[in-house]
Amino acid sequence: MTAAICGDLEQVDVRRPDGRLTPGWLMTVRGKGGRIRQVPVPGHLVDELGAELDRLLRPDDALDERNREIYVLAVLDEDASELTSWSTSGMYQAIKRFMAGCAAGLEPGDAAALRRASVHWLRHSHGSHAVNGRPGRTPVGVQIVRNNLGHASISTTSGYLSTERDQRVHAMEGFWGDAGKASAS
Repeated sequence: MTAAICGDLEQVDVRRPDGRLTPGWLMTVRGKGGRIRQVPVPGHLVDELGAELDRLLRPDDALDERNREIYVLAVLDEDASELTSWSTSGMYQAIKRFMAGCAAGLEPGDAAALRRASVHWLRHSHGSHAVNGRPGRTPVGVQIVRNNLGHASISTTSGYLSTERDQRVHAMEGFWGDAGKASAS
């Protein structure tokens, strides 16, 4: 993510279920093993990027040719004359500081768990939330999450389906009735 530039963004026409074409966004990323894939990006984040570019006295369109080489996660260098990329260690440290701040008001056990969080933990959390859904949001198909995360095997992504397992057991218990329930021993 720290190497992503505005030139990696692409606006595409997306056909909705009702047949309408609406704009959507993709970003080309290089994953583990140098594999290249495109992942969807929320339009509101591209809008925020445009506002930040404007604040930095650049064209507010991320697709403007003059922004092509600008890092999506740019920082000003020490003399505030040039936009440079976040380093991977800088990104890691920023996320660790953020998580430590979030952990400050939690119970000790929860706080310790949150302080152990990492960039990779966020990736796993996203995968789990995507395939299992969240209140008010529809789950995303496991194949789509697999493609977005760049997993070589669907079984890797399926490992995020912990609540799906519970739902299957409960659904089948309802189908079997009392005869299908295991006794506690």
